[in-house]
Amino acid sequence: MSPYYSKQSSLISNFSDLQTVCGIPILPLRGSAMARTGPCPILNDPHYTDIISESLEYFRFNALVKSRFDLKSGQDKILIHITLWIYHCLREMGNIHFASVDELTQFLVSLPRTDFLSKTQFLFSKPFSKKDQILFREYMDQIQLETCHRLAALIWSPQTPPNKYWLQYGQINILGI
Repeated sequence: MSPYYSKQSSLISNFSDLQTVCGIPILPLRGSAMARTGPCPILNDPHYTDIISESLEYFRFNALVKSRFDLKSGQDKILIHITLWIYHCLREMGNIHFASVDELTQFLVSLPRTDFLSKTQFLFSKPFSKKDQILFREYMDQIQLETCHRLAALIWSPQTPPNKYWLQYGQINILGI
């Protein structure tokens, strides 16, 4: 089974002026009610599939990949980072029972993001300057926070109980880790 690779390069080909930091482009995010402030450009196109949507959509497929995941672009590095972040969130949730989606969101948002970023630093180039280091951290923080909000909404919609199929992925080793 081969992994799913990001299609962001074809989706963002008209954004030739994207800023890069640590070997990855600062990709635009889809505008939402939960859009966070940060360096990511926000697109208000509801049909735009951003890197977080890609990661959530193909998480379960990529989680089961046991072969080598060759990184073809900076977008793939971000995709893997978000996939590992989702996995980390699911593992941290464990068997904790939450009373509401808001409680789940607060739990996910409170997870230490800088500790996780230091564990995935091997995916990215070293920053050239202090300014790049700050920009990179703000970018990763914005992506992780937005992923937390979308993951909580995906796992637990107000009309249904928590999705047990998503929760089971926190109990297995993914990407051969």
